[in-house]
Amino acid sequence: MIELARDTIAKDAERYGNQHLQMRKLPIAELRLGLEEISKNPIYKERYKEFVTPMVFGSTQVPWEQAYKRFHESSIALLTSLVQ
Repeated sequence: MIELARDTIAKDAERYGNQHLQMRKLPIAELRLGLEEISKNPIYKERYKEFVTPMVFGSTQVPWEQAYKRFHESSIALLTSLVQ
């Protein structure tokens, strides 16, 4: 997973770096900022409720807060492993 992430980030930095200089200079920091934006901007919670929640089958529904917490923890762990 780490190699896939490293490769994808490098390709994205190369591909989009001219449009977004911070992605080229400091891709990990930029991805961390994006991750925080997801938690702060209510549009992502709404999109989760509108699109993801209805796709879950069965009686178990995962609330936004729980889903984001797990996503955030996993993402931070991956990004941290990339800079070590």
